[in-house]
Parts: sequence; structure tokens; C-alpha cells
Amino acid sequence: TRVPGAWATLTTRWGSVQRRSGREPVAAGTRAGEASQSVWLRFDSVTRTITARDAVEIDGQRFEIVAPPIEVGRREGIELLIMAAVLEG
Repeated sequence: TRVPGAWATLTTRWGSVQRRSGREPVAAGTRAGEASQSVWLRFDSVTRTITARDAVEIDGQRFEIVAPPIEVGRREGIELLIMAAVLEG
């Protein structure tokens, strides 16, 4: 059964994850300065629809996307700046 407002899987993709320093400002007006990691995904019809309102799950842990996705090259990839999600309750 579906629960209104619950997370649902949009897609599953292989990606490259890299650690970032915790305090570097990356994008003005966002929480990107708190980004702990970045994820690079190949650009395709699904990954191009990812927004900062989505989340990323890596090895069972959910991460918030803290800045608008960055297009890499000419539709070569998408870079997502992420930090560990704060789970309530």
C-alpha cells in the first residue's frame, strides 16, 4: 500500500560518490556549505528530472540534496551535493 507523503523510489543508478570538506561554500543561497559528499550520475531522461526536493539513498542511508543539481559537461552527467538526512522520530 502507498502512504501519502511517503518516499518512493524514482530510479536506481550507479554513481560515483566523493567526500567533500564540510564547510566549503559551493552555491550562494543554499545549504551547500554543509555538503558532506557529492554524487555524480550519468545524465539521462530520469536523472535530469532530479531536484533538490528529492533524496539519495546510499547503502541504506538517506541523504538530502542540498543544492540544485549541477549539469556536468554537455549532458554528460549530473552532480548532486548531499548531506546525511536528519530522520525524525
